[in-house]
Amino acid sequence: MHVDSPDASPMPSDSSWRRPPACFDPPSDDRVDRHDVVDAPDRRAVSFAREKFVWLDQVRADPELTPLAFMLAYVIANLVNEREGYAWPSVARLAGECRATENGVKKIIRRLVERGHLSVELGIGRGKTNRYRWLLIENDARRDAEGQNECQRNKRG
Repeated sequence: MHVDSPDASPMPSDSSWRRPPACFDPPSDDRVDRHDVVDAPDRRAVSFAREKFVWLDQVRADPELTPLAFMLAYVIANLVNEREGYAWPSVARLAGECRATENGVKKIIRRLVERGHLSVELGIGRGKTNRYRWLLIENDARRDAEGQNECQRNKRG
């Protein structure tokens, strides 16, 4: 059969194609085993991702910070270890990923710390990198917005 013909179908017409066996059918409720069902994403992973984006939005919304500060925040956020809650890249790596100088990155890190967006635990000694942890700023405007979103969700559901 020619592929361009209107009668062409993606399924083979011969008997080589068969319906999948019953074992591929989803189990009924009485046969569901906890290990057979793929659960929704882990709550911890969801809250980690949400927190990451809230922090990035917080940095982006700060009028005192430059676009390079946001880029640095983005790089750090992508390097944060979910289990540990911090990142430990070298200043050289951060500078390379941001296409900036090491002094420029150090200046922006200081600015992020001053503005309350970032916590830095100094690595003391040769080969010991600093550890960076994002800080969420609780302010009335964000809390009010989250409260309004929660009320809207409750009205719908």
